[in-house]
Amino acid sequence: MNVRVQKFGEIEIHLVNIQGNLDLLNPAHVAPWFTSAEMQFWEAISAEKRQREYAAVRYLLWSQGLKGGLFYEDEVPKLKNGTHISISHSHDWVGVAYCNAHPIGMDLEFIQEKVARVYEKYVHENERELFPKTDLQKATLLWSFKETVYKLMRQPGLLFSEDICVFQDAVGQFVARVSAETGIFEVPLGHQLIEQYVLTFNAGDVQKQA
Repeated sequence: MNVRVQKFGEIEIHLVNIQGNLDLLNPAHVAPWFTSAEMQFWEAISAEKRQREYAAVRYLLWSQGLKGGLFYEDEVPKLKNGTHISISHSHDWVGVAYCNAHPIGMDLEFIQEKVARVYEKYVHENERELFPKTDLQKATLLWSFKETVYKLMRQPGLLFSEDICVFQDAVGQFVARVSAETGIFEVPLGHQLIEQYVLTFNAGDVQKQA
């Protein structure tokens, strides 16, 4: 498979397009990427798209010498070697982000009308001018930023429209201010447009405000 690798400082993101890839549904083809337990799990998946996504993630891990290295703790993906990881998939793309320096959150979103329909559920009052509902790319970017922050913070109960507010600092860097039970935090954010998709990630570690 053709893997697209994006590097942003300490962060490396590997992306693969799974559209029409029948190899991802072929047991003989995907078997080298799986442990026996993963193979059994994959074979039990009924939806073909979900099978493709599962196989693509394991392929990306296998290609980095990480076969069998993925596990979940409280539904959070982790690697046995200690490298921080985040996983996302949207329509035809699957991505895995790695970072040795700090925890990583990453999200992929297909730009579509749906984000406008649910806009009021995730927009903070102070974000409307920067991310207008009428601009689907910017509205999708905002939603994706918040998905990234939610994955990164790992604090259930955070409200997208109240507890996470994205703004631009003095040099134009996107930053999320997060109001959590344990304090106020700021998260530097990065993004990239890939065809009709938005890719977002935290560009640095979480900073707790005094």
